[in-house]
Amino acid sequence: MEGSGLSTRAYLGFVCLLLGTLANAEEFRRADIKMIGPIDYGQPTGPVKYTGKPKFEAFEFNARSGDLIEVSVTAKHGRMKAYVLNAKFQSLAGGTEHFSWTVAPDSEPASYYIAVTERDRQPAIFTLDLERPANAEKAKPTASSEYLACQADSDCVAVDRAGCCHNGYKDAVNKTRVGAYGEANACQDKHTMCAMFFIKDDRVAACNVASHQCEMVNAKQ
Repeated sequence: MEGSGLSTRAYLGFVCLLLGTLANAEEFRRADIKMIGPIDYGQPTGPVKYTGKPKFEAFEFNARSGDLIEVSVTAKHGRMKAYVLNAKFQSLAGGTEHFSWTVAPDSEPASYYIAVTERDRQPAIFTLDLERPANAEKAKPTASSEYLACQADSDCVAVDRAGCCHNGYKDAVNKTRVGAYGEANACQDKHTMCAMFFIKDDRVAACNVASHQCEMVNAKQ
């Protein structure tokens, strides 16, 4: 019947569209991701060489409940895409050169990854920038405001990053609030899948004079 035939054609069209969408979806496997290192808010990476092997170059950053972040990838040659991934390498946002993302409310402080790739896996050189917009700083104070508070660099100390995964990264905290930092960021999920890599974090702890919070920065050459 004509009505039935039209319905069938529409259904087949929908199936083809769905299969096409699934075929173009990105898959994130640990073997396809090269961990470059940490990235800090407001401190763009230097030029990063992308070869296509492996498929993604990734950077780690910290965020907490309600944080609003902006991710930007720039390249003179190549069409780049970036994604925010969680500890299980599941995509949370992205797919473009520039996007914003807000951490889900009531989330525990955690580490996330920004995975960058070239659309056709062609060689490219890119720069990645991670920003926390000014309006995001107006969020209500949290317990972290105590263990991050500082007035001078001497108030801050670098400690092994608390949490479920220990990959060599360090965090900057107030030297008198190290215990509070550890308690606030203690591992809550003993079954967390951690990335199998370890880095030597050569950054140093310093006090951000604008926010009066301890943060990790690249050591002066």
